[in-house]
Amino acid sequence: MNQRQINIHVDKWIEEDDLPVSASLKVIHRNDPDYGMTQDEIEDRNEFIRCYILSSFEALLTIPLKKLESNFFVENWEKSAFNTEDYYRLYPNMGFDRYSFRIKKILQEVEHLAILYSCISDNQGRQRAFNRYRTLVDKEFRNKALFLIGKYRITNDPEEKLELKQKISELNKRILQCKKLWEQYAPWDT
Repeated sequence: MNQRQINIHVDKWIEEDDLPVSASLKVIHRNDPDYGMTQDEIEDRNEFIRCYILSSFEALLTIPLKKLESNFFVENWEKSAFNTEDYYRLYPNMGFDRYSFRIKKILQEVEHLAILYSCISDNQGRQRAFNRYRTLVDKEFRNKALFLIGKYRITNDPEEKLELKQKISELNKRILQCKKLWEQYAPWDT
């Protein structure tokens, strides 16, 4: 037997599946979505898919986002969701601003009273809702402003006058905010 016949005979004994895999070969899966694509082609495809998916949410993306109100943190709460490391990580150095929270709640109450006023058809009920609005604004802002105006008139110190003037202007600004909210939600017949 010559060498060639011996090689053919030995090759018949060894199946192709039993041969060791070369280190330079790369496994290619036919069901791989990236089969035969370069990295740039993969990135382009992924960008196309992202844009296509975003186009289906286009109507939702036109809705304006509400500003994040993160002033609801109360210190010294032992057992609270606001007293966790995750919350501290998301909102570092956030303290609870009692004044702005109170103003926000007063403005919400004015809005609710104005909506209530616009819903009531009875004149007596409307008058009660309007009186509640006036009482709220008087109690929270107008009475304090009148007190500070009286104090401003009798004060001779220019620094104290400046401070009182700033407080009065802040209260007037809040009164105007309440009036604007009332006019926005209540009908014009008041």
